[in-house]
Amino acid sequence: MERSFEAKLDHLKKTLDHLPDVVFKKMNVGQTGIHVAMVYLSGIADTRMLNEQIVKPLISTGIREGRPQVNLETLREELVQQTAFTINAKEGTDLEACVIEVLSGNTCLLIEGNDEIFVTYTGRFPSRSVEEPSTETLVRGPREGFIEDLESNLAMIRRHIKDPTFKIDKLRIGRRSSRKLAILYISDIANPELVQEVKGRIETIDVDDASDTGIIEQWIEENPWTSA
Repeated sequence: MERSFEAKLDHLKKTLDHLPDVVFKKMNVGQTGIHVAMVYLSGIADTRMLNEQIVKPLISTGIREGRPQVNLETLREELVQQTAFTINAKEGTDLEACVIEVLSGNTCLLIEGNDEIFVTYTGRFPSRSVEEPSTETLVRGPREGFIEDLESNLAMIRRHIKDPTFKIDKLRIGRRSSRKLAILYISDIANPELVQEVKGRIETIDVDDASDTGIIEQWIEENPWTSA
């Protein structure tokens, strides 16, 4: 049975809505009255590419041609004609595959009245040169170390973990610094009681600034038992 446009969106929201940087953007295609929806992660997807090479062409599609309908061929044609390069697009009806694409940094496009799901490759991972951690030298495997930007670090992790049950809970610590902190876990593997315990301990941290993980570790270890 073919799923409706709203049913597809509802399914994707139930699967991805727990992610703090997921974006569901609905819009009209020009003056056609056709609704489309884009789903992407703002921390990974190149939003400038989205606006310039997807949103603007979609808006101009119906205005320039006055077409009552938009299908795969006309959408691809418009995108190719109005952009500097060919958009790699593939169609399919597998919503679970769409979830994996979104978690990979790509953007899924749903069109009202069309059963296909279009994927555009918009992933933008941290471009800064990532060096091997000085305290953890590896002979084999990736030589990637975290940098100072939380969103960049989360993007690097998502690059390797494309699992819809991978959750990120963001908190802030430090009365004055209000630093961002993220708790990462796989929801169908992690013990939910342990996850809540970790959150509770972190929320009790009462310092002006938690400038490094050592401070957080010390506060957690002061509890009767630890998560180690």
